[in-house]
Amino acid sequence: MTERNIRDRDGRFEISLSVHDEDLEDAVHHQDAEAVLRSALLLSLAVLMQSERWPDEALRSMSAFMKEMRQSLLQ
Repeated sequence: MTERNIRDRDGRFEISLSVHDEDLEDAVHHQDAEAVLRSALLLSLAVLMQSERWPDEALRSMSAFMKEMRQSLLQ
């Protein structure tokens, strides 16, 4: 088992994550794990605050983000 604490830089949240799988432990120890997990949690919380149809809103948000990232990479 591996545990990792993730804190928002602005102090809005703090969570503790426990994983019980060797592959997941490797992911949790990745150098970018905290940034990725923090981003995923912020997206989840923002979507839940905005809409009860969270899967749709999350996918729309991720899609818009990915399109913007693609455009910035192509320029």
